[in-house]
Amino acid sequence: MGFKESVGVGYNWGLVRGVTSALTCLPDGMKEKLVVTQEEKDKFQSLYESVHSLSTTDALKLFHDDILTDRSVEHSENAEASPNEAGLQDPSSNLLQNYFGELKSLVLTSPAIEVNLVLDH
Repeated sequence: MGFKESVGVGYNWGLVRGVTSALTCLPDGMKEKLVVTQEEKDKFQSLYESVHSLSTTDALKLFHDDILTDRSVEHSENAEASPNEAGLQDPSSNLLQNYFGELKSLVLTSPAIEVNLVLDH
């Protein structure tokens, strides 16, 4: 079960780290061909810095905390909690998935960057 729960998140986390690292290492001329606007370049750079400020241990802890939060929310929903309590999930939860969502958004606005964003089973 642990592998099944972690493989998708791990794959997405690896994509974010890999794509942002590759873009950061490219010469400026190549970056300009792949990412057109300065705003998008800044967003990629910011994503790179955010992702690489987390150690592997930090990322694993975030993943663990996300699982516990998700289970807590499921448990409260199963216990027929009031509608106000059921939606109180911490907005910072699922941070690893938020990074992937940000990468996905940036890649979709940069057609010259081709990334397989779907994990084939």
